[in-house]
Parts: sequence; structure tokens; C-alpha cells
Amino acid sequence: MKVVGVDFSEGMLKLGKEKIIKAGCQDRIDVRFADVTALPFEDNTFDASIIAFGIRNVQDYKKGIQEMGRVVKSGGKVIILEFTSIQNRFFKLPYRFYITKVLPFIGEIISGKRGAYRYLPASMLEFPGPEEFKKIIEAAGLQDVRYYKLTFGITAVHVGTK
Repeated sequence: MKVVGVDFSEGMLKLGKEKIIKAGCQDRIDVRFADVTALPFEDNTFDASIIAFGIRNVQDYKKGIQEMGRVVKSGGKVIILEFTSIQNRFFKLPYRFYITKVLPFIGEIISGKRGAYRYLPASMLEFPGPEEFKKIIEAAGLQDVRYYKLTFGITAVHVGTK
């Protein structure tokens, strides 16, 4: 099996390459500079296209989903793991408090950078809920789209078939 990873951040690519070498996987994993909205691969190249905790940060995530579908072979899967707007009414207020107050504070302590995680709450709270995101994936041309809520509905895995 061959894995090809892409990122538009040179820093993340450098870190990824270091981890690949450390794990001894450089013969199976390749990383390249690319933007998910313009993937440098031919149509129908991969068995699957996967993104985790990144699609909400893509400026035109609908275009990104279309590109992920374009590079997947017929019958292949597009899999998206992402934070979602929480639907559970019992967790909604504590969750909002956690991601707007606690998470940025912890992120600042861990990273040592003031404001390092300030963007995160807005990107999480503004992202579509699972049912709405499912419709967006279907509109991108994928079939049999399903989602699975995880972590009390804070995250969801969406799976679509080309």
C-alpha cells in the first residue's frame, strides 16, 4: 500500500517528513506540497481520499471535497473527520465554554504562543452540522454519504462513495 499526503504548509510537510523517516516508512509514504482545492493528481488515481481536522480550514471546502472525489477511483471512498457544531443540548453550553475559554488557554500554555488557538473556536462553531455537511458532500457528487458522530457529537466522520 502506498500513501500520499498533501499539505499547503511547508512547516507541516517538514514535520511530516521527519516523522515518516523516524518511523522508517519513507518507502510507503510520500508527502507533497499541494492545496486540496487543486490536487496535482489525475482523475481516478486513489482508492480513497482522507482528511482529518482540516476541511473546515479550507477557504473553499466545497471545491476541496469535489477535488477529493475527482482523484478517487469509481467505488472509492472520500472520508472526512472533522469537528462539528454540537447538537446535544446537554453538552452545548459546556462545549461552547470549553472551546471558547478553556481550549485557547490550554493551547497557549502548551504552544507557548499567545493566541495560538484563538481561531479554532470560531472555525468549529461556524462549521455546518453533520446533516448539513452530509448534503454538501452529496452536492459535490458523492453517493451513499453517511456520518458517524464521535465524542458526544463533537466530531463526526463522513464517508461518501464515488
